Amino acid sequence: MPKLIRNNWLLLILICWTHISFAQKDTGIISFHFQQTLVAQKHSIFRSPYMGENSLIPKEATAVSLTSTLFFAVKPWQNGLLIINPEIGGGTGLSGATGIAGFPNGEIFRVGNPKPTLYLARLVLTQYFPLRHTTYEYLNEANTVNGQYPVDYIKLYGGRFCLADYFDNNPYNHDPRSQFLNWSFMSAGAWDYAADTRGYTWGIGGEWKSKSWRAAAAITMEPKEANALKMDQHMGKAFATQAEITHIHTINGNPGQLQATVFFDKAHMGNYAETVKNNPDKPDITTTANYQNHKWGWILNAAQQFNKQWGGFARLSWNDGQNQTWAFTEIDRSANIGVQWSKNTSDESNVLGIGEAINGLSNPHRNYLAAGGYGFIIGDGKLNYASELITEAYYRFNFFNSRLQVSPDYQFIINPAYNKDRGPVHVFSLRGHIAF
Repeated sequence: MPKLIRNNWLLLILICWTHISFAQKDTGIISFHFQQTLVAQKHSIFRSPYMGENSLIPKEATAVSLTSTLFFAVKPWQNGLLIINPEIGGGTGLSGATGIAGFPNGEIFRVGNPKPTLYLARLVLTQYFPLRHTTYEYLNEANTVNGQYPVDYIKLYGGRFCLADYFDNNPYNHDPRSQFLNWSFMSAGAWDYAADTRGYTWGIGGEWKSKSWRAAAAITMEPKEANALKMDQHMGKAFATQAEITHIHTINGNPGQLQATVFFDKAHMGNYAETVKNNPDKPDITTTANYQNHKWGWILNAAQQFNKQWGGFARLSWNDGQNQTWAFTEIDRSANIGVQWSKNTSDESNVLGIGEAINGLSNPHRNYLAAGGYGFIIGDGKLNYASELITEAYYRFNFFNSRLQVSPDYQFIINPAYNKDRGPVHVFSLRGHIAF
């Protein structure tokens, strides 16, 4: 941890100075924002009668991850927006970010290298087309230039981005930098969304929003290999598509949303059943890789504020589970539900979040792992299958208008990597987050 911080303090000072300088000018043409998130995690010693290549290690040192992001935005012309986000990631996850399908640190998937590494997170050009009846709202947040934006619009965008920036959003369980840390909460577990090791991809998309309705679609590149940094250049053979519709409503004056998403992924992926059939004693999913293989699925996502203090969420997701997990994590069925409490809606209010998630696998996927196969995140060498159960609770202390947040977090994980023979595991985390 000290080494990670030492390698980033000069960047932090430079960005702080730059942000203050431009914030004072407030030109309405250019803006800078910044975030830095540090997560330290430790788990309890747990029952482990055997281990495989991707097993969670029963006893290990504290794992620390760090990300630092500069959010640069410029308004090149009317209703246009150019976003550039250089990012530094470093550190490691528990057991090298293996051993649990619903991994307990949502920041670690952006790292990919224990040494602090500078890379391009986002490079996105966006064009808004305001609808005739629209009103305007003032925005002053990351990846926007301070000013008025249409409430009802058609939006087109393209470049490098994270698909979770535009899809499967939920106000209570979407951001591991300030909300739930576990992968099962930050995005739909069964949505194997296209991304490189750090969580980003290249593509184009569009969005339409009018009053209480919103529709969105995008097509993006897939990684060349499962969970790899390099993207597959064969766009006709490897790609990911997603489409989504959202209804925004109020109940007794309290906001809420209902959302449905469908997705289709195609890549040079292997087939679980064929792999086990060809080699039942030592199956290797890469031996059946074929551009004809694909994956599809859906997400149902809901959020509702109950009153000034309480809100809740629920999410269901499913994919067919016939072919290889490619980019996110090895979950084929997932459900989560939870609540959030805050004393009031101000940015200074502390926040409590409690959630429960259950993850599962398709029959071909579990048979492959039981035969001794490995994915890129789980694999104990054999499998006594059961659903993976995750309970998470965090308390977020907000300081200085939420510019500084400190969050202790606890996760209780039963059947890690779907294995009744191992665990349960207690994971203790401390997250620090700076944003301005």
